[in-house]
Amino acid sequence: MNVPTLIIPGQSVTVMLPGKTLTAKSDHPKFADIITLLGEPNGDTKVLESLFDLAKPVREYVGLNGKLTVVNGAVLFNGVPVHNYTTEKILQFMELGLPVSPIINFLERLLANPSKRAVDELYRFLVHRNMPLTHDGKFRAYKGVRSDYMDKYTGTVSHHIGAKPTMLRNEVNDDARVACSNGFHAGSLNYANDYAGPEGRLMVVEIDPADVVSVPFDCDGQKLRTASYLVVDELKDRSALPDTYIPAPADESDDSYGDDDEPKPFADDPCVDCGDETGECGCGCPDCGEHPNDCQCDL
Repeated sequence: MNVPTLIIPGQSVTVMLPGKTLTAKSDHPKFADIITLLGEPNGDTKVLESLFDLAKPVREYVGLNGKLTVVNGAVLFNGVPVHNYTTEKILQFMELGLPVSPIINFLERLLANPSKRAVDELYRFLVHRNMPLTHDGKFRAYKGVRSDYMDKYTGTVSHHIGAKPTMLRNEVNDDARVACSNGFHAGSLNYANDYAGPEGRLMVVEIDPADVVSVPFDCDGQKLRTASYLVVDELKDRSALPDTYIPAPADESDDSYGDDDEPKPFADDPCVDCGDETGECGCGCPDCGEHPNDCQCDL
């Protein structure tokens, strides 16, 4: 195919067609097909253009009760633009013949969340930490508790199967720069298992995306704060847990957790107790003795 093309192996491909320039990154669902078509001498430019169009398969997909629409090339869910990352996941599910209803239900719940950060970041966070969606659009995470099923910090919140700890949303700290603060914490399998310790218990909790408040930067983004969750199961055999840990990107410019203009973690965060910025204020957690910014005690 004789069209002006720039291919950066493993990264992106850019082609120039009459009146337009199209670019696809390596994570584009049709990236391999684009490269293949470019190598065909008699390749059809209209087919090539259609491969770049992420919205096209969604536009042609039926059975979503009108919740997904396409306007001027943008995918909308109930009239709200859908982040490209989520759109790509919908396309990948469709291409593999998997049911897309869990993602659609997830989006419906997520867009009921009043936090822009939660709406922008939560699905990427779940994929990053291998947390599965339920059919009705909620998701599963993990929680480490004491041997008597009570929370480790206060010892007053029950985490027996069927329990549903709940607090007012405005009581949950929404500042992602603060590691441990008000709110119910849940996270990745490895994080919760380590927090439970050898004497604790590892519980499975189910969370409504609408209830998530923030994803703290600490601990490599392995936990989140929410106003509520439902305890649904216990992992009793912890002798051979699967390795679900995926290291966060080393490049701080990576947008895994939001746009570049979002606040980033920094070493001299003011002490959450006294506001000191030197890290030498002497404040210590009454339970573990750690500086408040480093303390891992939480609900």
